[in-house]
Amino acid sequence: MGDVLPTVRAAAIQAAPVFLDREATREKSLRLICEAAAGGAKLVGFPEGFIPGHPLRICRR
Repeated sequence: MGDVLPTVRAAAIQAAPVFLDREATREKSLRLICEAAAGGAKLVGFPEGFIPGHPLRICRR
């Protein structure tokens, strides 16, 4: 009972990607990560599939 665990601040990102634009979504995710870090977050989570990989044509740019 005497153990004290460290506190970790986490951020859950609730944002939409830039539709069919992987590069713009990557830039948006970097801005959101920086914003969360400025608020003290050490762990940042994004929705599954936030950076698009489908349809296949956007992977071939």
